[in-house]
Amino acid sequence: MLEASRELLTRLLKDPENLVEHLRHMSGSVSMDIAYGMKPQERDDPFIACSERAVAGVVRAFIPGAFMVDMIPILRYIPEWVPGAGFQCLARQWKKETDDTFDLPWAAAKERIAMGSFTPSFTSFSLDQIADKDDTPEAKAQEEGIVKNTAASMFLVGSDTNIAPLQSVFLGVLSNPGAQCKAQEELDRVLGPGNLPDFSHVDDLPYVTALVKEVLCWHDPAPISLTHRVTEEDIYKGYRIPKGSFVVSNLWALLHDPDVFTDPMDFKPERFLRPDGTLNPDIRDPRDVIFGIGRRYCPGRYAAYDFAWIAIASLLTAFNITRAVDENNVLIEPTYEYTSTVISVPLPFKCAVKPRSKEAEKLIMSVESN
Repeated sequence: MLEASRELLTRLLKDPENLVEHLRHMSGSVSMDIAYGMKPQERDDPFIACSERAVAGVVRAFIPGAFMVDMIPILRYIPEWVPGAGFQCLARQWKKETDDTFDLPWAAAKERIAMGSFTPSFTSFSLDQIADKDDTPEAKAQEEGIVKNTAASMFLVGSDTNIAPLQSVFLGVLSNPGAQCKAQEELDRVLGPGNLPDFSHVDDLPYVTALVKEVLCWHDPAPISLTHRVTEEDIYKGYRIPKGSFVVSNLWALLHDPDVFTDPMDFKPERFLRPDGTLNPDIRDPRDVIFGIGRRYCPGRYAAYDFAWIAIASLLTAFNITRAVDENNVLIEPTYEYTSTVISVPLPFKCAVKPRSKEAEKLIMSVESN
């Protein structure tokens, strides 16, 4: 994760125009390394491309009410040629893309492990444990299937859900440049010249942590939770919820409640701080909300937060984020618009990303040389 954040800086220095591509590469690099112990290609990695296609299908399929067959299951039996049955063709396409995401990196990782040329990962560790067990071949095959599915899930979720907060931080500091200045002042004071942050600095960087929390709160990458099904009949505030009903948590409302967060639409990291600059534990932590609620909350929530923290801290240490200018040298106003999907990411926007100084540029270049 730390290595990937450093690589992000060098990629941005060389090619600041392709911001989203670099963020996707960083996210894919971290999730691929954790799950399979593999590094992606510099550009157009086939495994990352495959996972992005699979996630795109999942995102569409998970939109509540997107397909009538979810509400009327018997529709799955109607022929594909019947008008309105196009979901069958989409489902077949998305299944292939999802199967490829499960199968292809898994096969590549197993081949590397068999050859002895692998980096330790969830896959290699789990397969070692299975090999050491005194189980039947059938039991080992079943466990290996579980490992395969888990590794693919780790790889899949490390895409848009990880890069959405990183895209949002650019829009956040564009809307409130003072937040960037305060974070950079803290980073300069704590790190000193010629240094980049690592996880040992977390406790000494409360404003940076507040800024990361504000990014997650200001625009939750998953504004509504995945659909849950009620296992028992319930009554909530006078409303009867029958057993088997679909329930969706409005995470956006929880994080934009003006009774909890003053001016929730404004980008204000200070809301998470006490007057003395320390973190305020009495303010609702968005991490308690954005990763889901109940038994199905995200098992990778700690890694996802650490990913966002180190990436944002590293970016603000090395770069200034400002508004871009057009061919007439006129400032371009960002749109601050997002996609209306299960995983909500900013629509394309323009910004300028430049090293903070010559010293910062040298620091980034030294990271690449090392």
